[in-house]
Amino acid sequence: MPRHHRDRATRNSSTCTRTKRLFLLIAALLFCCAGIFAQENDASPAAEQPEPETPSVLSLLQGRKLPVDVRVKRVILRYETDVSFLFPEGEFNATFEKSIGSYTSITSAHYNYLRGEMGFTFQNIFTRFHLVPELTLFDQLKFVPLFNKDNIWRREQGVRLGGRFLFPLPANSMTSVNYTRYSYPSAENASELDAQKVFSVSQSFAGEIDSLQLFGFLHSGLFEMEVARAFAVAGSNLNFWQYRLLSTGKSVRPRFSVQGKFEWITLLGGDNAPARFLGGRNRLSAFDVNQFSGVNLLYADVLSRITLTTLQRHIAGEIDLYSINWLVHAEVGQAGDDKAMRNYRRYHASAGIGISTVTMFKKQRAFELNFMVYKGLEPFTRIRYYFGITL
Repeated sequence: MPRHHRDRATRNSSTCTRTKRLFLLIAALLFCCAGIFAQENDASPAAEQPEPETPSVLSLLQGRKLPVDVRVKRVILRYETDVSFLFPEGEFNATFEKSIGSYTSITSAHYNYLRGEMGFTFQNIFTRFHLVPELTLFDQLKFVPLFNKDNIWRREQGVRLGGRFLFPLPANSMTSVNYTRYSYPSAENASELDAQKVFSVSQSFAGEIDSLQLFGFLHSGLFEMEVARAFAVAGSNLNFWQYRLLSTGKSVRPRFSVQGKFEWITLLGGDNAPARFLGGRNRLSAFDVNQFSGVNLLYADVLSRITLTTLQRHIAGEIDLYSINWLVHAEVGQAGDDKAMRNYRRYHASAGIGISTVTMFKKQRAFELNFMVYKGLEPFTRIRYYFGITL
């Protein structure tokens, strides 16, 4: 990648602007709303009712102590085994978790047949104590349009070593040391590679609510804010401060659920920060994959599900059609420098509608089929179709 492209991608002011301070205030307010009202939906019937066999955070607040592994799995990381296929993208995603005593391993894999993208993440957690060590390794290959119409691949490899402390209340804090290497074809010599190395230390604080009954909905949500400091050491010239805010949540009723997500990443100071990307399924679904890029990023979405009918109709053998659901998905986001982030009229929006069906096998969820149609609010965008299978 030419150096002037990198400079243009990473140039930002060395101090936090008034706009960023305003964003911090808005983001904090959004957390208060997202923790209660922002939402996530789960197509399985089990998601429509609280899980009585698993202690909730309300139980913790009432004096019952949650086991460390339950808090890490159910409340903090919210991981679960999941396999999904997405067409016409030819995309495959899978997440598997395995626990042996206090040790848990979570492996995630991604592959896109049409684009040639692939990657994996390998996370290891030890939950014996309230200070939970975590080790994460990842290797991702993606194709991105960087500041021109040519698709350029970028490989991201890294390791994250940290410790998460669980406070008595439903909150936690994590300190970690991170190393990430970004490599891509050299603009001067196609047979060689250019690379960026990021050495950083990050500190995060997170809180959550779970199984909160309010206005007839069962609410749960997760909030996390993180500050990262990158240092120019060991051959790296990246020296910056970065702030990240993430808030997700869900509200569920037997026939209606809404999920939401808010993510904001901004450069607080320094320069040469790696670019972030937006575009593609569930990242502005009406646009090309990784179509927008910049050192700052803001993304928010709301997905509503209405259960039209719970048929429980027999199909064959022990297979039953459980439900048919109507989906409505709205997204908005932007990635770029400070100037682009302040121009709210240039933000990108995507809207989609669709339908999904849930199939049961031996009274347990077997798979979900969903079909979505998306259109961007900008005139040049075309209609996009997605067909997915989640096991």
